[in-house]
Amino acid sequence: MRALIVDSGQGRGGLAAARALAREGWTVGMAGPTRVGLGMLSRAVRHRHLIPPHSTDTSAFVQAVEEAISARDYEVVFGCSDGEALTLSRERHRVHAAVPHPPHAVMVRAHDKVELGAAAEKVGMSVPPSAASGAEARDRWGAEPMIVKERLHVPPTTGEDLPHLATHACATDLAVDQRVEELRAAGAIPVVQPLLGGHLMAFASVLDRQGRMLDCVQQVAERTYPRQAGLSVRAQTVAVEEPLVEQVCELLSELDWFGLSQLQFIVPPTGIPVLLDFNGRFYGSISLALAAGVNLPDTWARMITGRTPLEARRARPGVRYQWLEGDLRAARERPRGPLRDAVASMRYRSGACPSIWRTKDPIPGLLTVGSLLRTSARLLRRTAHGSESPAL
Repeated sequence: MRALIVDSGQGRGGLAAARALAREGWTVGMAGPTRVGLGMLSRAVRHRHLIPPHSTDTSAFVQAVEEAISARDYEVVFGCSDGEALTLSRERHRVHAAVPHPPHAVMVRAHDKVELGAAAEKVGMSVPPSAASGAEARDRWGAEPMIVKERLHVPPTTGEDLPHLATHACATDLAVDQRVEELRAAGAIPVVQPLLGGHLMAFASVLDRQGRMLDCVQQVAERTYPRQAGLSVRAQTVAVEEPLVEQVCELLSELDWFGLSQLQFIVPPTGIPVLLDFNGRFYGSISLALAAGVNLPDTWARMITGRTPLEARRARPGVRYQWLEGDLRAARERPRGPLRDAVASMRYRSGACPSIWRTKDPIPGLLTVGSLLRTSARLLRRTAHGSESPAL
């Protein structure tokens, strides 16, 4: 069993996937533009391949991936970022290994925020309204804090790629308009949505080609970074809700999706989940699913290579997760005071599944030490200058 993961360098999802695949006996290769990356430095990776970024030259990228496949006879090749997954799905005819991502048209539709929202509404899911500009958004639902994101990140066939442009929470009309113009100037298509209150929830699963759900996990975020439009830095698995399973299956069927997916929701006080986003590749907190008894990368790899997946499972509820570096960064945003919050972050580590740190695979964690030390130093300086106050 031989799998190749194509990663841009610092992806936590690629690192977690390599560990998950190696755990079940896969020989794992990692391909990327640098040898100093989280996955590249992991003991779970047997072979390492330097390849150019997909954004620099698509043809050179695909050729380098194909050379890596030929050198080690990989059976399946995964793309870690949206750009890599979309490139591989589009160029699969040039790759002599199984590409686990769905056909390119399906990939594009699922990752297009507007198309995703239309498909979700069709199966009865709640979605936030979307607008193409701040002015349109204000006309439709009034002035209020908003989220500005890119509609779709599509890798080019030639020329320079656009960087993945982060989602921004904007508190003022001016901030919304500025962010919209920044995205347009970068060549992206902006989408404006209202900033919804509630807690972040995610549902990840692997579907086979017949639409059967093989594995699934439901989790809720206890903390995100950035606070209003960020990633899970603390999370916990919860019992899978059957109505949600049915809705997810209906949506994925509507999208003609198979393989791994992660749907992100915001759950407002009404309790009805609102679909925010879609990930069709390894995601940052995938190590939580593994800790809770569900090996999503292994199931996906076995399914796509024609092997029988291990027994279908649902993740155990009550398993906790922490991305320590993100948690310490989040401490700078909190009203309790950054130093006290940083101490609480270290306490949360006890009993939580780590995102990066592993005693038996320490080098990826050591790579983050410098960043953690710099973050801690900034927290201490802010406290020393009297910024530890509720105004933070």
